Amino acid sequence: MKNRSLKKMKTPNNLRLLQHLFVLLFTACSFYTYAQLELVPLPRAQAAPSLKTNNSSRTQAAAPRKLPFWDDFSFANKSFIQDSLWLKGKSVWISNGMAINPPSLGVATFDGLDSLGKPYNVNDVLAKGFADDLTSQPLRMDLIDPSLRSNVVITFFYQFQGNGEAPDPGDSIFLQFKNNTAQWETVWSRNNDGTLDKSVFTEVNLPITADRFYHEGFQFRFRNYARLSGPYDTWNLDYIYVSNGNTSSDPTNPSPFPDRTITSPLTSLFLNYTAIPIKHFLTSPSTLLTKPVFIIDNRRRDQTTLGQPVNYVSDAIITTRKGSVISKNTINLNNNDEEGKASVRYNTRLPITLTAIPGPDQFAADADSISVKIKVVLSTDDNLVKVTLPEPKGDYVPSIYGPVDFRVNDSTSNIFTLSNYYAYDDGSAEYGASLKGAGAQLMYKFEMKTDQPDALVGVYLYFPRFGIETSQIIQLQVFQDLLGSGSSSLYTESMTIVLSQQDKFIYHPFERAVNVQGSFYVGWKQSTSSNVVIGIDKNTDSGNNIYFNTNGSWEQNILTKGSLMIRPVVGEGGEIVGLPPENYPSAYPNPNDGTFFLSADASNIQIVDVTGKEVSFTSERNTENTQIKLSSAVTGIYIVRFALNDTIVTQKIIVKQ
Repeated sequence: MKNRSLKKMKTPNNLRLLQHLFVLLFTACSFYTYAQLELVPLPRAQAAPSLKTNNSSRTQAAAPRKLPFWDDFSFANKSFIQDSLWLKGKSVWISNGMAINPPSLGVATFDGLDSLGKPYNVNDVLAKGFADDLTSQPLRMDLIDPSLRSNVVITFFYQFQGNGEAPDPGDSIFLQFKNNTAQWETVWSRNNDGTLDKSVFTEVNLPITADRFYHEGFQFRFRNYARLSGPYDTWNLDYIYVSNGNTSSDPTNPSPFPDRTITSPLTSLFLNYTAIPIKHFLTSPSTLLTKPVFIIDNRRRDQTTLGQPVNYVSDAIITTRKGSVISKNTINLNNNDEEGKASVRYNTRLPITLTAIPGPDQFAADADSISVKIKVVLSTDDNLVKVTLPEPKGDYVPSIYGPVDFRVNDSTSNIFTLSNYYAYDDGSAEYGASLKGAGAQLMYKFEMKTDQPDALVGVYLYFPRFGIETSQIIQLQVFQDLLGSGSSSLYTESMTIVLSQQDKFIYHPFERAVNVQGSFYVGWKQSTSSNVVIGIDKNTDSGNNIYFNTNGSWEQNILTKGSLMIRPVVGEGGEIVGLPPENYPSAYPNPNDGTFFLSADASNIQIVDVTGKEVSFTSERNTENTQIKLSSAVTGIYIVRFALNDTIVTQKIIVKQ
């Protein structure tokens, strides 16, 4: 009886019904469990050709390659695999914000998206199967002396979930070897059995002993089994090493790596912000400057007690802009002959606070904007050859590790900005954050770093392209607080969302300036049930400043980690910037069909679209006004800037065809 029931349930119509019911259940669970802020996959840029060349400083560039093999994904390109080490493809994604406590900066992230951010299956939200693939270049295992083969081992670190979405029960990541008959054999796998910690990287040491793997075309590959429709079922992989057998160590406890490495980016120079308005900063610079912190680790297994002395040097490049003049000044942040010093033991993850930072006197009070790039370089002797006489020093043995260069993961840098806006994010989005439902509201909290009131004149937003290209209108809002309903609202206007290319912010000027003091909130209310997706940076985390309202009450985000790509802009001392002063005529008519008029005295006229691209136009001046005709009048929003006597006027115009 039971078997007949099961057989009956396997008809196509019933399967489709079950599938639809599961989709509804899954959507409902996501709605209530993860609140209304969900991650959305984004398209990712193609790798630059200059970043896809062989890198001989890592391992010997040969095809097939000789051992050892090593990659910790810490090189400059943070999106794509290194073609000299791995087979080309658009599969696994190299990320710098998806891992928690990685062995080194940069990891390979496995999920249901390829390296371009595209789902493997766009037709079936429930489809599961083999997703990402990370396959090595061929390795010359046949060159390993038979007497050493019992010592050959592959080492790697894996993490369940990290900052991504948790794999479902049964989802897995696995490792395969190609044998001498060109068949792939699964030699290791891990699935979500409910025991894994998303904040931990687990080390695996797997001996390669079988004779069938010692041939000139040996390869290994990692794959994951996951849902194929989005950024789901995340695994992170890092620090992959295949030894060459030149060691007497037990393969399950291979030779310690002579590597001291940076495992986290620098924290901010400006408290919890990556950017602060320069005039706010200058009111109290000494209280806003904070020494950045980074984390180092020691992969040398035998240094568990005394540790390895690790020095570092750091500098700051300060770029100052005053009008059209740009100047640069490089500051050595360490004393003349003294480096920052630390002693780190194996697997300790030691936080290091910079010994010095630029002082307030390094920031020009009359600057329009200032950027500060801080770089840290470890001085580790990671490639210092081991000697015992006349005194012991170094721990790099060329016959074991050569030609791997463990110094390539010994630096990190970050840029911090003083301009006219606040920012929590680092300028790059790993995902989009989606809020669903007509009437849903999202707000992002900012605390001003000055006691004085100021005026918000606009906002930078990154609305990424994520597959939906239809125009969406939102109610852009500024709130003083979230305690009441209408009483807390400072400003609202309708805004058409402009989607942009990867990590490109769009500036939206307000129709009038908004006076704010202390803390304020910037966000929107949605007009339709369509997704509204904003970029979210996973390298920084200001998630506790995100609030949403879908049922009449405000809720603080507690589950989604990251920083939204929203940057409020302040004006000059409360001056109205979105519209010209009252005694100056504004552009009229507005809206218009691409032809409008300015004051007869208007000069130095410039028109740009919302992406900042300059728009061509013709002008004709008479005694009463200046007529402007856009050369290509496309429906949209444009910014007109012009000089009127001694005043620069900026105005938003709307063109409707």
